[in-house]
Amino acid sequence: MTAPIRKINLVRIAHINYTYQNLERAEAFFRDFGFVEASREGTRVYYRGYGPEPFVLCAEAGAKDGFGGAAFVVESEEDLLYASKTVPGASEPFELSKAPGGGRCVTFEGGVDRFPFHLVFGQVMREKATVFPERDFNFPTEKHREAGTFQRFDKGPAPVHKLGHFGACVTDFQQTYDFFTTRFNFIPSDLVHDEAGRNVTVFLRLDRGDELVDHHSFFFFEGPKFHVHHASFETHDSDLQFLGHDWLRERGYENCWGVGRHVMGSQIFDYWFDPSKFIFEHYVDGDQMNSSHPPNHSKASPDSLHIWALCAVSATEPLGNSYYWGHDLSASEPDTLWGLEGYTHPAGFFLGHTSTDVFKREMRLADEQKLLKTVQGIGSPDYDLHHYDLAGGWLKREDDPGKDSRDSAVAVVHFWAAEEGGREELVRSLEGFAKAQRERGVGEGELQSCAVLREVMDKSLATLWLRLLTPASLLATCSAKTLEHLKSQLETKDYKDLLATLQPLTARTETHLSQVFNGHIDQPPKETSV
Repeated sequence: MTAPIRKINLVRIAHINYTYQNLERAEAFFRDFGFVEASREGTRVYYRGYGPEPFVLCAEAGAKDGFGGAAFVVESEEDLLYASKTVPGASEPFELSKAPGGGRCVTFEGGVDRFPFHLVFGQVMREKATVFPERDFNFPTEKHREAGTFQRFDKGPAPVHKLGHFGACVTDFQQTYDFFTTRFNFIPSDLVHDEAGRNVTVFLRLDRGDELVDHHSFFFFEGPKFHVHHASFETHDSDLQFLGHDWLRERGYENCWGVGRHVMGSQIFDYWFDPSKFIFEHYVDGDQMNSSHPPNHSKASPDSLHIWALCAVSATEPLGNSYYWGHDLSASEPDTLWGLEGYTHPAGFFLGHTSTDVFKREMRLADEQKLLKTVQGIGSPDYDLHHYDLAGGWLKREDDPGKDSRDSAVAVVHFWAAEEGGREELVRSLEGFAKAQRERGVGEGELQSCAVLREVMDKSLATLWLRLLTPASLLATCSAKTLEHLKSQLETKDYKDLLATLQPLTARTETHLSQVFNGHIDQPPKETSV
């Protein structure tokens, strides 16, 4: 019988690392987010909060944007040495001589996705630089503030206290869960399962015995491709959080989601995109737990995300998710499963990809009933699923009487930027095209959707999504005529001018043409003569 692995004792989360192609632009965001520069060493800038950690964020200049991993403090030098010898692929301990606070570090690549993870010991803490007042609040029947004492605030960034947690999308939930919970003192606070009862999301805290710790310092969920989800930083109170929200908004940064109140962890949250589309969160008033609290189990649902929030969950669909599928119109190509999944806000990630599960259920039905002619299922090369932000254009128009029709032909055109960082120029051109199309009225055979999309994980990809109402006269005829009708939209002067504009900016393109738009999530496909 194999002896259980001795667990490495973690004390707290310490800092997180990112690489930026445009570090100067990221630095401006960090100042406005509430970080304080601690030091600079070569291509690295270290940022601290007002708490005792010597730094909470390291931003490094690099050839491309990237996630460099989070660091946790281990309880002893023995833990650090033990980790270097027992964690697969772990480095030997090395000195953090140029980082604020010094100390020693061990680095490894965690889980099945082999993402960077760091362990540190021996850092010298800093004295707390700032103490913020704990304000008295007046309630309807209990007045705690003395007469003549007023609530007054200065405008500015929400000051960062500490790094509270980070999260990631992993490709194999169970393997990642086993890796971290068997080797480290992580224990689950909340486990979220899908409709089949399979766990797909976990919020992990540190087991420190009777000591109270944050509800989670690490979370992950299962998805199609590894990526960091967000890093979350604690600020003092909700007043400073809202002041920080206004400060970022007034300076033109992109709000991701918030302000709102979570269910799991209870934090008041406020998520923002940095200029490279990494997500940073301010939070206050999170839950505390110790080892005596059992894990909570719940099914993935929108209600598990937030009690209240000041913005819609998604600009694309109510849950930020849409999937469409249909027969490929090209006689030389097999049927294509293709999807649009809107992740303007992080809700879809917290849901454990509920929409993906729904889509998979629909695809199983499509396979069982042979609704598609030649496709081999979700794992086939014809499965074209992307995760998008809606950048511009429209998905449906209120002046379109057939806006919810499921008798449409659809063209999905992917454009990959020729140069790193060149996608935004593609998006601007596509938005100009969409704006011009919107000026036209909608009638039979006219464009019903002209959406411009940014791929969330592939930052070189912009997509144009065109939906065209199929005239009734073509529904009962052969697919060749439907194809001809759809292709006519790709032969207009406006579209040819667009392609000419994009040609020097584009490395490659890919077009998917579908005969029938088969419906939204959970809607049965309409029988058609094809």
